[in-house]
Amino acid sequence: MGKSRIYNNEIIIKNRTYIPHPTCKTVNNIEGKNQIMESIRIDFLKQLSIRARLAYAARCLEVALAHQNVCNELLERVINDIWKFTDTNLDDWARIATKYFSDVIVDYHYPVSEYPSFSLDELEELRKVYSELPEFILSIIDNTIEIGMMNLYSDVTGDSPETLEPLIIVVETMVQCKVGLPSIKTFLKSPFQELDGWGKQHSKKFYLE
Repeated sequence: MGKSRIYNNEIIIKNRTYIPHPTCKTVNNIEGKNQIMESIRIDFLKQLSIRARLAYAARCLEVALAHQNVCNELLERVINDIWKFTDTNLDDWARIATKYFSDVIVDYHYPVSEYPSFSLDELEELRKVYSELPEFILSIIDNTIEIGMMNLYSDVTGDSPETLEPLIIVVETMVQCKVGLPSIKTFLKSPFQELDGWGKQHSKKFYLE
């Protein structure tokens, strides 16, 4: 999916015209604790700390999988490891999370020792699961991880466009594929002004309450 562009703070709007990806399917909004939204302003995304940006993208991933009726215990472990960005050492997180990029899982064969959450057989099964996922789900996985990586070893400047860009792609992908967006309200509890843009460490529960 192509790069996003920012148009006067309203890139993601309810009436924007999209050509749906062939792997997208249209279903009703899923039920869940968080209110589902059809559109969201870029202003709100800018207000999120980097940790909250990844958390929101990870939540979008969960919603997208439910939207596609995908329920897989191995994928749940991947998502749990991605969520750890919000409340763990970032270097430790990066060593694991970068192994979950779709091309890494499908095309490269790291030793199972690089995947502490999986046995050898489970890792092989995970490769099969990835290969059968819709392309737009793989895009959401990859861009969610990108959010965590983009400023990890560089200074945060401005509103961190490096982490904002992959988040925009995640949200645009959700809208394009007609997947209802989770409410952003609880994620705004971790503002960009906190800890030089990174935000404080919080568990997943913090963002969903």
